[in-house]
Amino acid sequence: MRYFFNVRTIDTVLIGDEGNEFQDFNEACKYALEVAAELAREYPRQPKDRSTIVPLAVEVMDQSGLLVFRTPIQ
Repeated sequence: MRYFFNVRTIDTVLIGDEGNEFQDFNEACKYALEVAAELAREYPRQPKDRSTIVPLAVEVMDQSGLLVFRTPIQ
């Protein structure tokens, strides 16, 4: 099944329109957690950081566009 991954910031959502194929929902969620961990390393947040470009969450959408999983980027 194809899942799509969006990255949410304070003021926008970066839409992943290509998607990736996964055997099941759990594999897609595992991938989202890996992406979130990588983004947390690349864009560390400071305690009072209000930058609009800092990623806040990775969202997983199914083929119909339904949000099926969200993980924060910490």
